[in-house]
Amino acid sequence: MKFIFLSAIVSIAVLGQISLKKGLSGLGNLGFSDFLGGLWGALFNPYILFAFACYGTGLLFYLFLLSRYDLSNIYPVTSGMTLAAIAVFGVVILKEPFLWNKILGVFLIAAGIFFLER
Repeated sequence: MKFIFLSAIVSIAVLGQISLKKGLSGLGNLGFSDFLGGLWGALFNPYILFAFACYGTGLLFYLFLLSRYDLSNIYPVTSGMTLAAIAVFGVVILKEPFLWNKILGVFLIAAGIFFLER
């Protein structure tokens, strides 16, 4: 059950991050002076609203795991898996560059998760 909830948290977090990026990308590059005004308008963007829903749902799953397992295990695993998944899906969905340092980082994160779960 632990792995199912960990996977759900990571999937939901990645969906939320990609939705945030897509929603904010429509606003262009916001300068500091128009940042708050632009964010106010973004709050009603469907991508942003979906991201908020993802974060709320992910928080519920995260609280469930924290009630049953050690924080020192759950937090690094969910964070590491989310970072690695975002690096991969950022390339696949958002067409971000996938450089050698990202590849190395994803492998190091995977190794760290492996050792934390042992």
